[in-house]
Amino acid sequence: TGATATIVGLAAHLPNIVLQLALASIAGFFLLVDGHRLLGWMTDKIPIAADVRGQVVQSFQETAISVIWATIAAAAAQSVVMLLSYLLLGVPAAFLAAGATFLFAWIPLVGCSPVWLVGAIYLYAQAAMLKALIMVVVGLMAGLVDNFVRSLILKGRSKMHPLVSLVAIFGGIEMFGIMGIFLGPI
Repeated sequence: TGATATIVGLAAHLPNIVLQLALASIAGFFLLVDGHRLLGWMTDKIPIAADVRGQVVQSFQETAISVIWATIAAAAAQSVVMLLSYLLLGVPAAFLAAGATFLFAWIPLVGCSPVWLVGAIYLYAQAAMLKALIMVVVGLMAGLVDNFVRSLILKGRSKMHPLVSLVAIFGGIEMFGIMGIFLGPI
């Protein structure tokens, strides 16, 4: 009953998730293609002194770059953890799992969960209960690695305290959905 309720709940939110992913992709595309023009337009609209405006724009740029690097680093760290766990526990398709983890790591609240769940189910089906339990533990640890790596990278470049960056990411996700990963810390 619990599994059915969870699946139905996920299915109910699927259209919203797909819409947010599409909007995030479109926004990312236009920011990459025409970001400088948008920045120039926004700079003229900020009603503060020019020197303060320049500092705000510079801070915005540094934080945005930091968030992207932090997300890449967190996804790579989770991919390495999943690759090693698949290799060490004897689960096939370890490199496919690492690639899937890198992609799933960009989706908030999903992360590497689908990958380690598949690995744990495979090991359970092979009657390797201890290995399945280890896969679950490693999967949960990989989720925590995301939080630490992302916070440390954000701290390094944007000089933001790791706790503040972590809270900003989760607050951004709550406020803006998937785009909150980027907009929260900014």
